Amino acid sequence: MKKTDGRSLPHSAREAIRRHAVAQVLSGESPEKVIKALGFHRSCIDDCLSRYERGGEQALSTGKITGRPRKCPDECADRLRERVKTNPLQLDCHDALWTRSMIQI
Repeated sequence: MKKTDGRSLPHSAREAIRRHAVAQVLSGESPEKVIKALGFHRSCIDDCLSRYERGGEQALSTGKITGRPRKCPDECADRLRERVKTNPLQLDCHDALWTRSMIQI
């Protein structure tokens, strides 16, 4: 059976799959059979079971996905946006195109 890449699924679907898989294992089903039926890798069920053992049902919930922190804070981004709204030639720059050194704040 083809393995499913869970990253392509919505967070709510992944959470439902985790809850369903753990419930089946707790009812006596073999973890290998459960995860094979769902089409995921074996390590996926191990992760779900260990999360459940550490934190119960709530540990299977999808947490907030924070992502990469911004390099430019909001106030810096606002100043940058204002600066590049104008033409570089209006600011006595020698080029008509913006360069990194021209927009450094």
